[in-house]
Amino acid sequence: MYQVLVAQSNHLFKIDRCIHRGMEIFFAFDSADCLLQMKQKSFDALILKYELKQTEDVSVYELLSEADQMKISTFFVSSEMEEEVLQMLFQFEISHYFLEPVSFHELFQSIIEVKTHHENVFLTKRIAELLHTLGIPNSVQGFSYIQEAITNCYYHDDYKRGVTKYLYPLLALQHHTTASAVEKSIRHAIELAFKHCEQTLLYDFFKGTIRMDKAKATNSQFISMCVDYLKNEEL
Repeated sequence: MYQVLVAQSNHLFKIDRCIHRGMEIFFAFDSADCLLQMKQKSFDALILKYELKQTEDVSVYELLSEADQMKISTFFVSSEMEEEVLQMLFQFEISHYFLEPVSFHELFQSIIEVKTHHENVFLTKRIAELLHTLGIPNSVQGFSYIQEAITNCYYHDDYKRGVTKYLYPLLALQHHTTASAVEKSIRHAIELAFKHCEQTLLYDFFKGTIRMDKAKATNSQFISMCVDYLKNEEL
């Protein structure tokens, strides 16, 4: 689950630790507590108030430095745009900056957008690695079509049940071509997989549902198996 740490002293958010839209949210009320939690847990995002109560040995600057080293997405909140704030934003390349007053909804909507982007980038990378393993080079046009087809089916089961009716026309519209051209490009890419990939690997991947000596997987079967594989990886 996506984990968020909110560091602020004045109880801007009138809630305790909670779950919100697929995110687990924790709270720290001074700089030392914030640093301790950052070292104890692996957070994906940090909401940090510039006016956070600072202990003698831990400053807001140190928190930003720690978050930067840990690759935590930082969302910085301040009551005014001071020169010191600008310097820290520039040094740590913080693009998510909010001037108060700012609502809980605004902050977490921004976090959700960043979270979604990161998830999409990660999924795209995983799909590319899987297709390469199965013997499909990214130099063929069908590679990008399959990659996008798997992405769409990963998020929307309806596309898995309607590859010809929904998925091909969607990809064709996005790439300014025809549904038939999309289907042929994907079929060509899959044929390359069955030609160049180790047969035992493909047999194991399709769990024996395809007779390797008799036929190749259909486009729908191939896309569906890739989606199932990626989702099972997460379990």
